[in-house]
Amino acid sequence: MQLVDLYAPLSSEVFPMVKLSDIVDAMDLTSEMIRAFLHRPTGEVVMLSADTISTAQEEDDFSGYLDWEQQDLETAKQVLETNDYLELPDQFEIDEYSIMESFCCTLNDRLSADMLNQIRGSGAFRRFKNAIHRYDVADDWYQYKQASLEKIAADWLEMEGVAYEGAGSNTQSAAEVEDSTKMTFEGTWHISEMEMWDEDYFNMEVQAYVTVNNRGTGDFQFGLVSGQIDGEIVKDGKTERFEFTWEGNDECDEASGAGWLRLKTADELEGRIKLHGGDSSMFAARRA
Repeated sequence: MQLVDLYAPLSSEVFPMVKLSDIVDAMDLTSEMIRAFLHRPTGEVVMLSADTISTAQEEDDFSGYLDWEQQDLETAKQVLETNDYLELPDQFEIDEYSIMESFCCTLNDRLSADMLNQIRGSGAFRRFKNAIHRYDVADDWYQYKQASLEKIAADWLEMEGVAYEGAGSNTQSAAEVEDSTKMTFEGTWHISEMEMWDEDYFNMEVQAYVTVNNRGTGDFQFGLVSGQIDGEIVKDGKTERFEFTWEGNDECDEASGAGWLRLKTADELEGRIKLHGGDSSMFAARRA
């Protein structure tokens, strides 16, 4: 199979404008095992595992795979064989460690020195997370990280010649402000749709759900995956989202990961959940 150059110039066709927030969300979930691509003709972002891409590169007949696997493999084949997809910056290009280091340098001298010391050596990310909460600079960090990711995403989009919306938009109408005061993440949400799994799977044991309490903790279950979550609300442009990490089980194996929730209305939300080193899926949910 002959592969194409993914970085070859695209045609002069007019492509749809993309949302900067969609690019940032996808960048935030990339890993050694998960890669993100922008489909230029539609402006949609797709997430594919490294294993899926490798299989698509080696095989042509996907009939022996499950329906959702076939869809991912067909998409991966398009990624490999057409110029319709652009790969987003990955975790190495984003370099979150450098973002943490830069953030530490924005703090006062004494705090900056201690924070920089916290991120030296093994376990830097864990110590950094503990330190930002201990010194009460977590909100400052999440705002700094968000702004850094937005800049990386905006620079990449501009380099690729992709039109986008969302940068620097922080104004709300009076109606939006009034509505936002009535909206909260707290409560139990029933998952109604998942990008990676069908309803037969995610509701196989219980009605798939995610619960968040007023302390920023909670739990979730879909299919054979369940866990305890710990998160906080962070700014996402003119809206807010609940970002969390989780620990639990995938069938009988220990599992962990991360994710986020964003309110669409007072009773509807969308989100993404990622299994560390594994799958990542968007989902929709309604308040129970």
